[in-house]
Amino acid sequence: MLFLAAALSFTISYSQKGDYIATDSTLNTGINLIAGAAKDNSQFIRQKIKNGEKKYTPDQLTEYGFRDGTVFESKIIKLEASEKRVFLERLATGTITLYKYVDSLHTTYYITKDSSELLEVLRDMESLKNQSQDCESMAYAIKLAPFTKLGLRKLVDRYNKCEQTPFPYIKYGILAGYRQMNLVQPSNFGYTIIQDLSIPSSGSPLIGIFADFPIQLTQFSVHPELSFSSNNFSANSHTAQSDVDLLVSLHTLQLPLLARYTFPTSTWRLFVDAGPYFSYNIENSSQLYQSNISDNTITIFRATHDKLVADFLTGYSAGIGIQRNLGLRKTISAEMRYTRAGSTDNTSLIQSAVDLIVGFTF
Repeated sequence: MLFLAAALSFTISYSQKGDYIATDSTLNTGINLIAGAAKDNSQFIRQKIKNGEKKYTPDQLTEYGFRDGTVFESKIIKLEASEKRVFLERLATGTITLYKYVDSLHTTYYITKDSSELLEVLRDMESLKNQSQDCESMAYAIKLAPFTKLGLRKLVDRYNKCEQTPFPYIKYGILAGYRQMNLVQPSNFGYTIIQDLSIPSSGSPLIGIFADFPIQLTQFSVHPELSFSSNNFSANSHTAQSDVDLLVSLHTLQLPLLARYTFPTSTWRLFVDAGPYFSYNIENSSQLYQSNISDNTITIFRATHDKLVADFLTGYSAGIGIQRNLGLRKTISAEMRYTRAGSTDNTSLIQSAVDLIVGFTF
């Protein structure tokens, strides 16, 4: 048995050149196993041999494994009023080991601590709570983790290392802030009449909603937002022969789709994010007038009836901020973000903005 345990440890610790099967006294490596559906893998495993296939049941093997690291162990579980020996997929190992069982009716998770009896993990995760009380951070993490294969695996791995870092979870929240926007002329701007016109920036409140979805329950997340702001611009230039007056009014919906990384510190957490930005000006008006002075006569005309800012704009956003945990699922954050967006049309001005944003999750 000691030899077999050492051989299994060696097999699992290093990259395998093939699959393996094990009994109480033998270990057969470098073979080819035929994976079936999840419910079939729990009942039997087939080995490809020279003359066809050979089938093994949980009564014949102690475990089997694939070259990708997936391992199944033979265990006795309770199904309704009876006991049955099946293959359980081993999802995490350590002081607590996590298993999964699948049949045509159920997907069931089990844990065992220090090789003791199997305990079923229900949606309330009570069995995992009871077995992990000696790691202080687990109580908080269990309240946040989803009842999924990935969520349970992350919890068990966390307990086995007794990690103290924050547990990633899906967040929803509201945001408010202030946007300082500039309208910038592209290099090939089509209206030469305002090339020398300096357009002052415009400030506006910003309100919206957001979500934050962890990627594989890591500190990386996808962070979409939907927000609204209203900006008005006015500019004037004057020469001895003419005046140019510009008025622009924008009511804008913003949709940045950001990739965010939040540093795994305990209470105050720094984060950075960046990604594509999309906006739609639901109200978009532009007025450009030119006044010519000749022989003591002033002639005023509208230089264009076109919009000087496109309705749809695309670009990028990037920001840095800090987040504070307030309690279960509650955080407050502050961020400074830069955004630049334009259009392929050379008659559209470019939006360049700096946002100061405060967010709250619940």
